[in-house]
Amino acid sequence: MFLTILGISMVTVFTYLIMSKRLSPIVALTLVPIVFAVVGGFGSKIGTMMMEGIKLVAPSAALLLFAILFLVL
Repeated sequence: MFLTILGISMVTVFTYLIMSKRLSPIVALTLVPIVFAVVGGFGSKIGTMMMEGIKLVAPSAALLLFAILFLVL
């Protein structure tokens, strides 16, 4: 229950910060999850979680980058 409330409040906070133009999207989507991970007690696991996330997203990001470069240039 705690993690559900933490996750919903995290999405709400970074949506508010982006829409109110208090933070840029990249900064908000980077700093807010880190702060909420520390609040949730995952401070010691942040590094490994980030690396696992990058490994999952990297192939899609590479394909998207290639598509943008191919279609624009």
